[in-house]
Amino acid sequence: MTFLALCLGCSNHSDLSGRIKWKIERPLLSLINPHVSDVQVLIVDGKRFERVRGGERFYFKLPQINSITFITDEKDYSVTYHIYNLVTKEDIGIRDRDSMFGHTIGYPDSSDSVEAVQNGQLVLCYRSPDGSNKTVMYLNLDKKEFSGSTTYYYDQTGKVADRRDYKPSSR
Repeated sequence: MTFLALCLGCSNHSDLSGRIKWKIERPLLSLINPHVSDVQVLIVDGKRFERVRGGERFYFKLPQINSITFITDEKDYSVTYHIYNLVTKEDIGIRDRDSMFGHTIGYPDSSDSVEAVQNGQLVLCYRSPDGSNKTVMYLNLDKKEFSGSTTYYYDQTGKVADRRDYKPSSR
């Protein structure tokens, strides 16, 4: 099915000498159905990614590996973490069942961050707005898979009160 969109009052933005562009599109169906949401689009070297999470920009730079990272929502309510190499133009897509990460990418006081890029692993972090917990996600770039996550729960003094580890089941 062809995705038709009408760009009503949206503006295009670009970065890295025009290689990365982002915009918000309004589907034509939204003219007759008010429940149809805008679609956030990221275009990297001509490759189009829809339903990108975050605010303006939608991605983090990963200069250590000449890449950017961003996350997309899938139609089945799962997510895909993308690591796009700006040299090779290869997109590594890593699926996961869900994630809190990515909704505030591009905003001034973002709850999302890149913690580390090392030893073939990308470590992402989501901090709750009230500071009561944080979740650290581990992406194995060599195996192209989600390795797991750890959620830390803090007490009122800021000390770790509980920790929960999640490892995906073998596929």
